[in-house]
Amino acid sequence: LYSIIKKLVEEKGITEVHCCVSHNIFVGEAAERMRELNERYALSELVITDSVPPPREVRTLPFVRIVPLTEILSVTLNRIHYHRSLSELFDPNDAP
Repeated sequence: LYSIIKKLVEEKGITEVHCCVSHNIFVGEAAERMRELNERYALSELVITDSVPPPREVRTLPFVRIVPLTEILSVTLNRIHYHRSLSELFDPNDAP
């Protein structure tokens, strides 16, 4: 992620980056690298799920938004258990 964003900004002149990641694994210097991408390489927003709990260093970054999966997973499991349609979950007019 770090290399791709850096390359897009440096070589293609991208001026704003929004990134979404599911099942994120932040290890080592990940928080510092995300901070650098925000400060120097146009990373405006990083949206992550909580399927893998992010470390405190990542949770506290001001440009990180965490999307909880608890509700959608519980509704999905309930619908599967009771043989109900999952496609309704994707219809904005039929939100759970």
